[in-house]
Amino acid sequence: MNMNKWIDIFNGILELIPGLILVFIVFFYRSWLVEKAKQITRKDLILIEENVKKSFNERLEELKSTLAKNNISHQVEFEFLHNRRALVVVGIYQKLQELHSASFATTKDTDKEVLERQQKLHHAINDFREYFFKNKIFLPESFCNEINEILRDYWRKSQEQTYPSEPDIKRISEEINSKIPTQLDRIEKRIRGILKIEE
Repeated sequence: MNMNKWIDIFNGILELIPGLILVFIVFFYRSWLVEKAKQITRKDLILIEENVKKSFNERLEELKSTLAKNNISHQVEFEFLHNRRALVVVGIYQKLQELHSASFATTKDTDKEVLERQQKLHHAINDFREYFFKNKIFLPESFCNEINEILRDYWRKSQEQTYPSEPDIKRISEEINSKIPTQLDRIEKRIRGILKIEE
């Protein structure tokens, strides 16, 4: 080979070196950029993940707090309504007993004035009805139906007692002593159930 050829080859290599260096620089720069981008992306992802977790935990705590407040409000409201309902049920039971006593007295006390006995019974019926109708919203519908049945019985019997004869007094007394106490016992059991009184 001749020297000129060697020189041409050497010049060709020298001409390639800047291009190779440029390719080498671009390759390494690109690799460095990709690695740097991965590092930045990892850091950003970690930051984003931390921010999302932080936001989620803050929102979760807000929701827990709201739920706790709502639960306490519900418990207070439920307790208030249950206490109110218990007072109503006890009041209804007491007034039923007063009504029964007044009705029973009008059938047994034949020496009292008829008007006085009738007024006592009508007052007991009206007192019970007024209390019951004002407060029946606190009671189950089936319970209200049982109370209405008792009211109808008392009303019918009080109408029969306007001027009862001796045989009528005996018949009414027997009805009251047989039917009404059974109804009162049934109501009493329902009241115990409503108040959660266990034996």
